[in-house]
Amino acid sequence: MVITFSMLAFLLLLNGVFSPAFIQASIEMDKNNMMHEEKRIRNKIQADLEGMARTNRDWAVWDDSFLFLKGRQPDFVQVNLQDETFDNNRVNFILYFDGRHKPVYQGAYDIYMHKKQVLHDDFYKAFMPIVQSDEDSERTFMIHTSHGLAMAAVNEILTSNGEGPSAGTLIMGKYMNSEYIAEVAQALSLNVSLRKGGVGSGEKSGDKTRVVSETIIESEIPLLDYGSRSDYSLILQGDRHFYQEKKTAIHHSRIFLFAVSILFILLIQFLLERLILSRVYCYSLQLNAIQKDKNFKARIKSNLSFRDELSRLERSINKMLRSLEAKHDEIMALALHDTLTHLPNRILLEKEFRERTESQEGVAILFIDLDGFKTINDTWGHEAGDALLQQVANRIQLTIESHSTMAARFGGDEFVILSRKDVDVYSLAHRLLRSLEQDFNLGAQRVQITASIGLSASPDDGTTLDDLIKKADSAMYEAKRIGKNRVVVYRNQVTSSGNTHLQ
Repeated sequence: MVITFSMLAFLLLLNGVFSPAFIQASIEMDKNNMMHEEKRIRNKIQADLEGMARTNRDWAVWDDSFLFLKGRQPDFVQVNLQDETFDNNRVNFILYFDGRHKPVYQGAYDIYMHKKQVLHDDFYKAFMPIVQSDEDSERTFMIHTSHGLAMAAVNEILTSNGEGPSAGTLIMGKYMNSEYIAEVAQALSLNVSLRKGGVGSGEKSGDKTRVVSETIIESEIPLLDYGSRSDYSLILQGDRHFYQEKKTAIHHSRIFLFAVSILFILLIQFLLERLILSRVYCYSLQLNAIQKDKNFKARIKSNLSFRDELSRLERSINKMLRSLEAKHDEIMALALHDTLTHLPNRILLEKEFRERTESQEGVAILFIDLDGFKTINDTWGHEAGDALLQQVANRIQLTIESHSTMAARFGGDEFVILSRKDVDVYSLAHRLLRSLEQDFNLGAQRVQITASIGLSASPDDGTTLDDLIKKADSAMYEAKRIGKNRVVVYRNQVTSSGNTHLQ
């Protein structure tokens, strides 16, 4: 009986050693994944703000706007500020202030319902502190209005050649309502919703991450206005993929341990004469050492002088450890690769970037965005879109096939390629364009798409991955602006040519 209880205690110890460590590791991995998704949401909102800022500047630095505020363009509103203006520029409201900070025009349009919107007479007052501020006259911000939270961009109104003095101020904005958040959620393939009643100012990302259920984890992202006030927040919900994987692995290990325990108890009487308890105690010490060191690659050392049933148990335990190690490695691979395309994800891309920069190796970034992908999704459905992304990933892999180059899926229809700086990345980018121009087979359909590619390189364009991606993304948008299906180097995007190699 003493031997039986000793064996049961050993098996309970074996289960207790690994289960808490695996569960805690899965919780941290799920939280890290939520922080990564939060960063994607913030980057999407920032990208929308920057796009609005570019549009606002185009309208502010324009002779017609300048003359309108000078009173020499009486039909400006009727000619230029039609419903299509709001729709085409994806803004909900436009405000003009003259040089004395007096409102000249305020208009609004619901770009989701496609109808005019009546603003409160004092709507403009929320923007007066911005208009009267001595801060930078060209900036973006979030603001609480009488119609709810909004994002906006402000610019001085100058002539088309950028000369002054300023005739006044132009503000364009978009409401951060449930429709806009749904648009963001669809673009990022995430479950995001808007909630009124934000967290206190100063709370960082991850402060509000909590487990909702066995399968759901939730994170609250505060939306701060220009005064660091937060009355709204975004609620991000995600699946607890890593927790579920670990839980399944632990369940399987428990079944295996139970089977082993039955075998072991049947052999106890026979093994008593072979110093069973001393050997079990030795195993317990080794397992405790594995737990303390958290070394999943460690194995139980067999005593080669024995050739009995306990030796088989030793091999079984090591087999279980190999199985647990393999499951751990599999989960880590899921954490580092995109589940749809099996390309490396942002986490593995950042790891590879750190290793290369630590070795003082210059790197180049190619930022690829598919032209017309949304049309494929809208026309043939998301299954066709997913199939297309998989084929695109395969073509990219075949084209860049090199130990010095890594391709990663950045999100949606965006891909990032990390390469050594001494590789002819400009030629590589054009090979990618030619490859992606070829027809894709989507079942019975054959479709064509193109891509726009932006290039950046360290250290000229930045020394961090975020800086290089931001510069390459900017160059990619320039490629789209000047006609798509082309390559633009960040330092050459002003000329829209990009016809030089990275030096």
